[in-house]
Amino acid sequence: MKKIYDNKASCYGCTACVNLCPKQAITMKTDEKGFTYPSIDETLCIECGLCEKACPQHLEIRELLEEVAEAFEKEEK
Repeated sequence: MKKIYDNKASCYGCTACVNLCPKQAITMKTDEKGFTYPSIDETLCIECGLCEKACPQHLEIRELLEEVAEAFEKEEK
């Protein structure tokens, strides 16, 4: 099954992915401890990647990588 997050601890449960999915392929499912996590219906998913772009976890990683790239660019000049 396709997942947006690598492990449950990395998911904030913010529902950004649910709200952005153009095909409503993502729903929030409750686990045994009462926490909700996104679940992707692969029959509806068109693999557009918008869920990953909306995910705060992925945004933080992308922003960090951009900062590192900028730092290297400044050093090269």
